[in-house]
Amino acid sequence: MSINNKLIFTCVASFVLYSCQPEPITNNTQELVTTVRLQFKNSGKTFQYKIVNSIVTKDTIRLSIANSDTFEVSILDESKATAINLTNEIKAEKNDHQLFYTPSPGLNLSTRYLDKDDKDFPIGLSMEITTSSAGKGNLRIVLKHQPDIKNGSSITGSTDADVTFPVIIE
Repeated sequence: MSINNKLIFTCVASFVLYSCQPEPITNNTQELVTTVRLQFKNSGKTFQYKIVNSIVTKDTIRLSIANSDTFEVSILDESKATAINLTNEIKAEKNDHQLFYTPSPGLNLSTRYLDKDDKDFPIGLSMEITTSSAGKGNLRIVLKHQPDIKNGSSITGSTDADVTFPVIIE
């Protein structure tokens, strides 16, 4: 075999070997979120925001004045016959997700994150909520998907869910 034939054979063999390697499968696709559920520990109450066939149903969160409670968040896709609990995926990919909580101006409540990822950024699936005085308003909850860019900012990443609960503190 001549040098040119050996060179061509080596190039073709290298191309075939390296181009046939399987590509890694990434599981960072945006999921369909139909339901956001808040389960309050002390009061035992559950509040839900759900969208089915473009119809939104949402509970009004009712809280006591000068009170503190903790809650866990569940994120679901209930568009199929069997619901998919996306909360476990968010926990598994905690370094790439964060829930952000924004009360409307004048609503006398504050939130505090109780869970963190491996880089010490908040996740937002486990929260504390504290009220001070009576009022009405909204609590906006935004789930951001921030693969490799999570920095605690709500500006970065794509939005997986954006829901608003009415809130009454009495």
